[in-house]
Amino acid sequence: MKPLSFFFLCLIFVACSPSEEKKINVAGQAKIKVVPDMVELSLRSDNVRPAMKDAVAETETAVNEMIAVCKKYVTDSSDIKVSNISTNKSYDYPNGHERFNGYQVVQVLDIKLRDITKLEKFSEELLATKVSRIDNVRYNHTK
Repeated sequence: MKPLSFFFLCLIFVACSPSEEKKINVAGQAKIKVVPDMVELSLRSDNVRPAMKDAVAETETAVNEMIAVCKKYVTDSSDIKVSNISTNKSYDYPNGHERFNGYQVVQVLDIKLRDITKLEKFSEELLATKVSRIDNVRYNHTK
């Protein structure tokens, strides 16, 4: 009799256990249109010179000019950041032969311009400096 009573006890336990919770899963998509009020961009100074010290000096001069322009338009100094500095040897390969050009120095500044209405004037002043490129222009919003 004991095995039979154990069987009924297990059956009652299973029957009395809570049933699986009922769930509803919802999936969807939404779109929101926001007018950008700020722009993020990268400024690059890229110089190749026969001597490393000359490439560094040229890049430093260009970056200082770019920062001077940025300070006129960017009110928060934390919105001007150095994101990349690199030094390399530069080569060309005319007719399949390696030719040393000099030393390349690159420095990249990441900028947040929080007043998008100043972008055109800001860009004009930057292009008057020794900036090599304005890259990664990304429109965003602060709200």
